[in-house]
Amino acid sequence: MNMPNLDRKNNNGSVAERVALSILYCTAREGLSQEATTALLNMISGATPLKHEFLNPDSFLVYFIGSDKGISQAQQLAKMINAYAKQHVIPSFGVATHVGDCIATFGSEGQLLARPIGIIISHVMQTAIRQARCENDDLTDTDNRYE
Repeated sequence: MNMPNLDRKNNNGSVAERVALSILYCTAREGLSQEATTALLNMISGATPLKHEFLNPDSFLVYFIGSDKGISQAQQLAKMINAYAKQHVIPSFGVATHVGDCIATFGSEGQLLARPIGIIISHVMQTAIRQARCENDDLTDTDNRYE
């Protein structure tokens, strides 16, 4: 089920709403160097997500609005991050993207005020963690949709 892209610029309060988000999660089970952390943060910021969070240990949670454009943006970023991880031989690294409904709170300018709530977040994290445990050629999982 596709959720509409709601205009939040005229919202005077911070009301929680149900919205489709595309979420990327990446994790390095054996840690990241300061250089790798900075490079990943630059890639994430350059993808202009709705919001991103650095989670210890050495993980990132990135939110994009919507299911169509959002998942496209998340998948493109996942490919860039995965290529970087392979090029710089980051061991036990996993990347996953999923799209689904969440409950989120937005400010008057459309900014995400707090971490959204939804089963999708757990799914994307579990997928990336499983991938980080595997040593295979393609660490990117981008085909899962949760509605």
